Amino acid sequence: MLKLNNLCEGKTNKITPVYYSKLCPTTGLFVFIVKDALEYIGILEDKKTLPSKIYKKLNYLIEENKKKLESLG
Repeated sequence: MLKLNNLCEGKTNKITPVYYSKLCPTTGLFVFIVKDALEYIGILEDKKTLPSKIYKKLNYLIEENKKKLESLG
């Protein structure tokens, strides 16, 4: 989840099915499925993203950062 979050950071506007549908309809459909899955698990935040998913994501990121800090110190 952390790697997915890092990969998507700053690139959320590029993951739009409309852009890819112009290039290839099949790719647009695939991007739609991927974007919907990322929104569901809370990586991409949208109007329909549940607050509980956002809360879980933030807690996960906090715990991972704590682990990194403990391993450095």
